Amino acid sequence: MAYELFYTDEFKRDAKGLDHSMQQRLRKVIAKIWENPERFKHLEQGVPRFSVRFEVYRVLYKVINNRIELLRVGKRDEIYR
Repeated sequence: MAYELFYTDEFKRDAKGLDHSMQQRLRKVIAKIWENPERFKHLEQGVPRFSVRFEVYRVLYKVINNRIELLRVGKRDEIYR
């Protein structure tokens, strides 16, 4: 199934705040999400929300039909509030 990626404004703001090396790692994580979005940690029932960990950061996203919406990226204690 081909997926479309969408970035929330909050995700874009979070990603912009990462240093250059973490932004490069984030691109690789996003590529893995795009390949198979349901392989990562499932967070809740209903709307499929997922979490991916890289270094000390988490990427939160949801999948609806063929749409992947990247919600947040940041340290665990910041994004789960």
